[in-house]
Amino acid sequence: MCALRAARGETPAGYKVGCTSPAVRDQLGLTEPIFAPIFSSRFHPDGVTLSAADFASCAVEPELVLTIGEDLEGTGLPTARLRGAIQEVRVGIELHHFHFWAGAVSAQELVCSGGMHAGLVVGARAMSPDGLGLNNERMSVRVDGVEAEAAPASEIMGGPLRSLAWLLDALCRHGCALAAGSVVIPGAPVALVRIDGPGQVEVEVRGVGVATARFVS
Repeated sequence: MCALRAARGETPAGYKVGCTSPAVRDQLGLTEPIFAPIFSSRFHPDGVTLSAADFASCAVEPELVLTIGEDLEGTGLPTARLRGAIQEVRVGIELHHFHFWAGAVSAQELVCSGGMHAGLVVGARAMSPDGLGLNNERMSVRVDGVEAEAAPASEIMGGPLRSLAWLLDALCRHGCALAAGSVVIPGAPVALVRIDGPGQVEVEVRGVGVATARFVS
């Protein structure tokens, strides 16, 4: 799937780790995470206006957007090494096509669809990882000002840095690595939130910032 997208001009930007929390795995009936490439052509700026018609059953998740500042490779890397390789942290809204074309939920279709990834809204504020716990930050989704989901980042496989370590282990098994400049979204601590119509979506990561997107019909 990555090769097909690259052949039509899309540029790989990094990776997402999906199904990282018990809430999402329960929602999709899975027992372990997945990873998939993400593409810069599907990145959107903070405050973007999106058409609901461009999505198949749109749903969103709160994300931390990690920009990797140096090449990373290997398994079992210590937490300090992972933290030191992060150049900046932003808030993100991951967009999904929350629809299974074969009918029932299946791991096969989830993997082929890149984890249902349909895009990423990237917050304007960039933070240094220094001073951030990257563990217990509260992550929430609000729709038209009403909180729909919230949980600590520790629900992401014990913390985003553990998700990053899991991704590196998985990439290593496939003979791959993370190049400097890669973007990684390590997963969400909450279930997917469906967007059924027009409205304003806000994702907040306490201590990091807020990202917003407006949906129109």
